[in-house]
Amino acid sequence: MNESILVVADNQIYRAIGNISRKILHESDSAASVIEHAIDQFQGNGGQVLLENGDFTLDRPIQLTNNITLRGVGRGTRLIANHYAGLVCEGINGVSIADMRIVAGPNRNAKTGIILDYCGNCSVRDLICIGFADYGILMKNHCFLCEIRGCSLAGNGKANVALHNNKCFVAERDLGSGSVSTSTWQFTRAGFCVPNLVSNCTIFGGGKGIELNETTVANIVACTVYQTHDIAFHIHKTSNSVLISGCRTFQITGPAVVVEESHEFNLSSNIFCWHTEHGIITNNARWGTIVGNEIIDTGSWNSELPVVNGTSSELLPEDFEPFNGINMIDTHGYAVTGNSIFNWQVCPPMKYGIYEDKASKKNVITGNNINLFSEDSVLSLGEETVDKDNVGESSTTHFWAASLENQLQSFVTQLMSEQIEIMKS
Repeated sequence: MNESILVVADNQIYRAIGNISRKILHESDSAASVIEHAIDQFQGNGGQVLLENGDFTLDRPIQLTNNITLRGVGRGTRLIANHYAGLVCEGINGVSIADMRIVAGPNRNAKTGIILDYCGNCSVRDLICIGFADYGILMKNHCFLCEIRGCSLAGNGKANVALHNNKCFVAERDLGSGSVSTSTWQFTRAGFCVPNLVSNCTIFGGGKGIELNETTVANIVACTVYQTHDIAFHIHKTSNSVLISGCRTFQITGPAVVVEESHEFNLSSNIFCWHTEHGIITNNARWGTIVGNEIIDTGSWNSELPVVNGTSSELLPEDFEPFNGINMIDTHGYAVTGNSIFNWQVCPPMKYGIYEDKASKKNVITGNNINLFSEDSVLSLGEETVDKDNVGESSTTHFWAASLENQLQSFVTQLMSEQIEIMKS
């Protein structure tokens, strides 16, 4: 096939048409059938299938093949998924999916928008994925050199972006204290420890923002996570060698970042703002860097009343428990340096800016600036940890606005939920 193929929707009839010849190659009332027919014409040798404006209602997931570019024309191309997934890539290389809107159908059967399974050098970019029960985009089972870039993901139930089982090795037996007796290297088709990238994505609503579960060697760069109902960035189950940099979170129900049973972690140059629990949690973590971040409004209490109405600080529950900017549990070999950790006056004070428990060991906590806390700027209980040159101001904020006196900031998640429904239609 020496030409691209157009797929057009015409009153619930779909046609695959040669871009140059204008020949009708296939016609059906099944959008999935027509799109897959167009994909198959290239026999894995590479080519472009262009989905024109219109709604493409899918009666089954579309299976992609090697070296295909599947492209829409922007938000005017809408794929409506009515089965477990919208687009599926299994064991293939070189696929590019771009410039379309993928939404869950009204029958609630759609679990995931796009699945990359055991894929190499694939890209998902510049598209919108909305309203799936489990995941917007799921990358799993030893994918390598894959990229998710410039996408908007909204209202996906478990996590908007998830990377699962893309790991370098498997521990055979736990000996306690995080050590293992033996390990087995896990090879992709391109070797082991081959990286993946998530960049420039905008995420809002739904469950978690970005979840890494048993995924090693991944970069998360320049992503924005807004008003999710769970952790913004969750790195867990031996997701080693992960970088999060240049990202921003805002109005998160839960913590901004949680790192559990994962090592070699780098968190640098991010802004985490207005979260209802701890800012950053490390738990059973070894070798990490938390440097140059702003951690703002930790432990916010959300009444769901619009902040513009001047929510009274008297509404704060009497049994409210404050949270910590950085909460380190059984954490060894971390450098926590040069972070600015503060709450505005419209938030309850933090308990500690940085808390390190007795199970932690040999960390460096230096040069952090901490403002508005009830107990102390830093409480370091770990063995042989260096804690020095941190600056704290407990009782008042460095900037005080008289117009905010006796108010408690709040955000209304229902408004974003309504907006997500509008974006699906």
